[in-house]
Amino acid sequence: MKNLIGIIIFILALFLVFFLAFNMTEITVIDISTGKPVSFARTGYFYTDENGKSVFLGTILNNRLNISRIGYKDKIVSLPVRLLKKTVETQIEENNYQGLVDQVTQWSGNLNKYKYTFSTNLIQNNATEVVEFDARKIGKDFYFVTKNSGDETKTITVISTGNDMYVSENGEPLKGPLSDQDRQKFANENIVFLPLNDIISGSFPADEPLEMKFDKNTIEILWSGTNTASIHIDKNGNVSEIDFSEVGPNKTFWATLKINTINVEEINANENGQ
Repeated sequence: MKNLIGIIIFILALFLVFFLAFNMTEITVIDISTGKPVSFARTGYFYTDENGKSVFLGTILNNRLNISRIGYKDKIVSLPVRLLKKTVETQIEENNYQGLVDQVTQWSGNLNKYKYTFSTNLIQNNATEVVEFDARKIGKDFYFVTKNSGDETKTITVISTGNDMYVSENGEPLKGPLSDQDRQKFANENIVFLPLNDIISGSFPADEPLEMKFDKNTIEILWSGTNTASIHIDKNGNVSEIDFSEVGPNKTFWATLKINTINVEEINANENGQ
């Protein structure tokens, strides 16, 4: 009899644990491609606060909720998933971020399955400056940041969902989908976003557009419409081939585009992000 009572108590306790865990990990997430709430059991969704003022990207990995505010590479909150939604919102609203990451290569490295990070030397009249690009692919959506190494730092965040695009400048709330007028505005600034799933364009510097195409194993770079560089990556993340070729009749304003480093991370996460 005592054994039976013990078994019943154990089952009830186990049920209570699962019940509490389920309720405490429930977080409201908005999928921007549909505008509908989704479960946070899957990784890589964007969500806003109740007032729609801020847009965040969050994932669950290793039983931790990792949140970064779009446009702010140096502010990340990483909290145990066993926290109430109210706690997470309060942490964000009070800017009580945990962790400070000052390098692109270290920032939010587990937000999606593939992360490409590389830096280039742009050589102009014997003057060299290093520019870092960071691109992340989440399903068919892309999250793209350009970091200007000059006097002015301008961060552009782009999320592409099919032909719709959402843009955040310098950490401002996400805007979109972009209208033709909005796209023309960016085109006038020489920041061009192509309406394709697999292609996103940024620009650096302002008068020299840069186009990059990403897939699982290749990064293709088109610089100023005349120089291209294809970087082929094997399954281990090693660069197997770098090919430069001129496709235009004239030399570009930038004499050289040299790839310094490239890193590819494949995050093997299941549907629970673990």
